Amino acid sequence: MKLIYKAAQNGFESLRYAARREATTVSNMSLPDLTCQSLDHLPVDPVSIMYIQSLDIKDVGTPLYANSNGNCLFNSLSLLLFGHDQSATQLRVMTCINMLTNIDLYTSHPNASNILMLSPTFRESCIQCATDRAWSSAWTIMAAADVIGKNIQTIYPPVYGKGHLAYRTLNTTYNPLHLPPSGLLTIMWTHTNWGINGMWTPNHFVPLTTSTPQNTTQLNQSFTPTNHSSPIKTKTSEMSDIGDYESVTESMNFVVNETICSSPNAKPPPSPKESECTSPLSVSSTDIEPTSSDNDVTFPKPDNTNTLQHGKFLSALDCWKAVQDKSHIFEDAPPGNKSNTWFLVNNVDNMSRKTSNRHSKYYDDCGIWESSKGKVFHQDYLLSDNFRTIFLKNDQYCTKVRQGGKTLFVPITPQPDSESIVTMHRYSTVLKENNSFKKHVTWFNSSFDNDLPSIAVYEYSGTYCLENAKNYVRTHPKTLDKVVDECALKDNKEVFIQMNRDNSLHAPRDTKQIRNAKYRNKLKTQPAYANVADEILAVVGMLDTHPFVQQIIHNKNQVPAIVCYTDNQITDLRHFLAQKSEHPLGVDRTFNLGSFYVTSIVYKNLRVNRKETKDHPIFAGPMLLHKDASYKTYRAFFSNISATLELPINDVELRLHENIEFGSDDEKAMTKAIENAFPTAKRRLCTKHLKDNVQHYLQDRVGVSTQERKTIINTIFGDQGIASADDTLQFARADSELKDLCANHPQFLKYYEQSFKPRVEEFVNAPNRRLGTKQMWTNNNAESMNRVMKVAVNWKPQHAPDLVDKLFDMVDFQFINLRSALHHSGDYMLVNSYKQYTIADAIWKTKSDEEKRKLFNNFLQDSKKENTKIS
Repeated sequence: MKLIYKAAQNGFESLRYAARREATTVSNMSLPDLTCQSLDHLPVDPVSIMYIQSLDIKDVGTPLYANSNGNCLFNSLSLLLFGHDQSATQLRVMTCINMLTNIDLYTSHPNASNILMLSPTFRESCIQCATDRAWSSAWTIMAAADVIGKNIQTIYPPVYGKGHLAYRTLNTTYNPLHLPPSGLLTIMWTHTNWGINGMWTPNHFVPLTTSTPQNTTQLNQSFTPTNHSSPIKTKTSEMSDIGDYESVTESMNFVVNETICSSPNAKPPPSPKESECTSPLSVSSTDIEPTSSDNDVTFPKPDNTNTLQHGKFLSALDCWKAVQDKSHIFEDAPPGNKSNTWFLVNNVDNMSRKTSNRHSKYYDDCGIWESSKGKVFHQDYLLSDNFRTIFLKNDQYCTKVRQGGKTLFVPITPQPDSESIVTMHRYSTVLKENNSFKKHVTWFNSSFDNDLPSIAVYEYSGTYCLENAKNYVRTHPKTLDKVVDECALKDNKEVFIQMNRDNSLHAPRDTKQIRNAKYRNKLKTQPAYANVADEILAVVGMLDTHPFVQQIIHNKNQVPAIVCYTDNQITDLRHFLAQKSEHPLGVDRTFNLGSFYVTSIVYKNLRVNRKETKDHPIFAGPMLLHKDASYKTYRAFFSNISATLELPINDVELRLHENIEFGSDDEKAMTKAIENAFPTAKRRLCTKHLKDNVQHYLQDRVGVSTQERKTIINTIFGDQGIASADDTLQFARADSELKDLCANHPQFLKYYEQSFKPRVEEFVNAPNRRLGTKQMWTNNNAESMNRVMKVAVNWKPQHAPDLVDKLFDMVDFQFINLRSALHHSGDYMLVNSYKQYTIADAIWKTKSDEEKRKLFNNFLQDSKKENTKIS
């Protein structure tokens, strides 16, 4: 596993080479005896059971618990095959080798296009399969079925209905490719938590068995909900009084702390049915901070609080009287011992949160409250009848009576007016570490007093001790809000120092908590994309509105690609190509900008120099955002550019394409597409990449020593080498010298004669002889632009719509500086042959926006053109 993992770190080709080398060893590996032991000893997976029951999934068997150490797919298969998960690593290695030696079989699968829409690319899945504790995808399952020689049935929960692409694609059976199947194993796409808020993305696999395990309660009893949990909001039924409310059965929230180990490929489901008024006190590890653990010190109660007699909660009438009395109102729950205590708290902030559809926050220092057992109760009361309990039925207020063993609601005659009715809202929960310690938060509202909800009654029943919360309390929500505000202008360290210096009691615990708060706030302001399909749909919506998005390329069985450029880019590029220059267009593909590659055309803008370096700046031309690097995709892109660059029929520069020269790496699909889209264009190849190709071939394919490799490479690329030959005679002489040098390496000579030599002669030596130079051309301009792009996205992967926006901003920045050069501003200055376009800055400022646009367009189109050669 270590050998494969190390190869994966060096990229796909390195991994593929290592897999071929290890294929023989793996083929001799044998799996343990496939006679499975009994699975009765294994616990069930409660979260998966909740999904099966709530989504009414029939006849799939019982989900068993699988270790969530990141290898859950292989743990699940190992459990079903052998009754234990000790063979998971062996299965992962064998599956990885299988994927890499059968690439064409898997990528041509009839369902490959749908899988690609929902999963990472096959290459990415191979690299992840070679990485211990990394996620798995449908590609991985397909190969695993071939490794174990059994059909693998995958159950995907219909969280978005049975018509959803994820359900139709991933709810399927994968068959072995090479041998008839010897049985069937069933696994389930699932999640480590139940009731995830917002996005639902499967992050776990569990095995399914048709037998009924005896150990069905073990996991529920031994596992404690972790900070991965999300609250389930419970729906309360109509209740006559607080006693009825307290007796309602509390719902259970099963939570398992898991490592995310399956690839994201689904959309969020509809939210569970919720109460009309809920309070999701979700808790995360970043929202808690340590408290004192010295239990020998007396834990005093806060001042100005009241005692619950015999530990019993206040009645609704008592709460009403307390709110009316307003004896002492705390801004927040005061710190200290809250055993059998009640007090009033300012609730204005929660009322404000409610108007903006945000969750309420009931902060205190008691520790973590069990949000899964939290409930909200609503009840109407009649003030004019000694705070009598009433119910609204069919738009009439009623009283509840029992008659003949039935509950009847009898309308009140006459109906009370709205000013005699108040509604009580009460939230209740229990402390997570001690369910006997309970909490109520009660507030009222009415039509005659808009200020009623601004006061809440906090009640605590039971004995509180420091051990209850295991020395942790939640960070005050206002503290986290302040962190977000401060981070807008300061870095994390400055915020941490300042807030702890001001008041350490209301400060973030550490800088990690600050980073997490910033990250969560950023997610709130960004749209959620469940998979690549969502990103594509979002970009399609930009096609008619965004000035940068020009075309969506969609070929059958391929993820759509996006062509991006602005009118200014095309106009400036057309002018560049109209000049006779020794600088070719650079083309290169860059990675790590997001789920899409970005292939960009770059060029040196010869009309300006940088003020600091006096060099021509490198400009980004048209770009292609794509998932695959196929000839069809590249051909569509370059054909679009070719058609767009064509000039009107009466333009003097009719033979524009004869001036085009492309420089690129030796990527076959790209170079073939360029040749077909620009048949008269010249081409160069990057000598750095050609050297790397020779180095790799000599080292890994032939096994030539280091010193001999250096001699061969110097014979090709040295000052007197093949690539630098001044004429055909010198080229032949260097060619003969190389053949003598490699006489003992016939494999390399065949590669050199058939593939390498023709490319060096046509795309390296011939251009150099035409230009009269021995300088080896490299694709450094494109590589530099790749770095500029990564800086533009702050070195972080972006979703496709966000990537489009950031690349557009990068391009716009360049042209803003180009326009600024007209009036002696910005980072650039015009070269002497374009000084006729300069305008005094004072005059420029007097121009209207339309006049400025026309002046800039005249410059881009070179309307005052002088036939001056630029170099």
